[in-house]
Amino acid sequence: MRLKLLAILFALFGFLSQKAIARDFAAKDIMNEIMRFNKSVIETQPEYFNGKIHRMSGGTFEFMRGSAHLMNLDLQKSGELAFLRTSPVGLAAGDLHMHNFSVFAPPGETAGYVIDDLDEACADVPLSYDVFRLAVSIIIGFKEVLQRDELEQALQSLIQGYQDRAASDGAPGVSQALPKLVKDFITDEITTTQKKFIKKKTMALTANRFDYDKHLPVPENEKALVEKAMRDYLNKIVTKKEIPLTATEILDISQRYDKGLSSIGLKRYFVLIRGNGQDWRDNQILEAKVVRNSSLRANSNEEQHADTLEAMSRAHLSPDPFLGYLNVGSDTFLVRQNFPWSETMENTSLTDAKKINELARALGLITADFHSASGKGKEMKVWLEKHLEQFISWAFIYGKQLQADHEALQKFCSQDKFEKQGDL
Repeated sequence: MRLKLLAILFALFGFLSQKAIARDFAAKDIMNEIMRFNKSVIETQPEYFNGKIHRMSGGTFEFMRGSAHLMNLDLQKSGELAFLRTSPVGLAAGDLHMHNFSVFAPPGETAGYVIDDLDEACADVPLSYDVFRLAVSIIIGFKEVLQRDELEQALQSLIQGYQDRAASDGAPGVSQALPKLVKDFITDEITTTQKKFIKKKTMALTANRFDYDKHLPVPENEKALVEKAMRDYLNKIVTKKEIPLTATEILDISQRYDKGLSSIGLKRYFVLIRGNGQDWRDNQILEAKVVRNSSLRANSNEEQHADTLEAMSRAHLSPDPFLGYLNVGSDTFLVRQNFPWSETMENTSLTDAKKINELARALGLITADFHSASGKGKEMKVWLEKHLEQFISWAFIYGKQLQADHEALQKFCSQDKFEKQGDL
């Protein structure tokens, strides 16, 4: 089956190279670029790449989520978007869209709504890239329920929220500044407890094992390598963070390839550890995700590691004691704790223009707060004021380009070049 899928995919690659999709931006052939970016997944997990392509074909927002590298190429090289490259530079989130924010409620801290996907974080790039991608996601996410003038107002709310927070230069209190809509959402979602979270992810009370209806087993020889690497890593954490050794006892290790959309096909290990109690519901889950460097600019592995760690430290309200990197064989993995609070305000749940404006403003506040540590808040406020009309106009133009790109992908999928997959 795998060889068959590989043959289909690489035959498609040759076919598409001869049938480039005309675009006005830097990525002239979207399918060629998608295949190039996902080359390692195609070679190792072709069935997951197949599923990813079909999920991307399901809607323009799904296409956008699965193809951040396309927009990042356009942002870096398109003449039409050159004005974005004149903005102040700093540490960018890299794959910002409205579904990459979620509730975060670390123990003993005030719950907040934060940027939660920072695998594409990258330093020394224009901060406008984040705001532009976020603006386009609002257009794509709400184009079915809002008129053009209402979408423009939502973008105005996004930018106004960003400017208001940027002007404060990172003063404390972004959670208090969030609109009531978002505060109410946070309050509703933090009722999920760690115990309910663990019960959902694992099996019976005495098993201390993952639920393998939701996770995949790791082959025993590979599992031994992962366990040794993780044990060595946790031993260092125990010493450095003063965590009891008993709280890091490794109980089980599983894997998945189907989390997220852009990351489908990339390996993730899940490690169940004992936690601070003897009850199985006190267990904790660590995730180790294979690292892929940002598509925002060429950088070294060391730079990517530093950028991602810095971005996660900035975005989250409390440091994750398990955050870091480990190597398993020749691959490097980002390690972090899985928390029970990870709910996102979905575009499908909002239809009222006023509420959408509130959400857009909140996302602007949070993004500016994340950018504030780069020390360019006031400069970004001035830049956005100067380029506001151009920024909004090109966000709509780029949204139309994404719709065309999505339609092109749908056309190729309908030609049965890929075998159809069920939900991953």
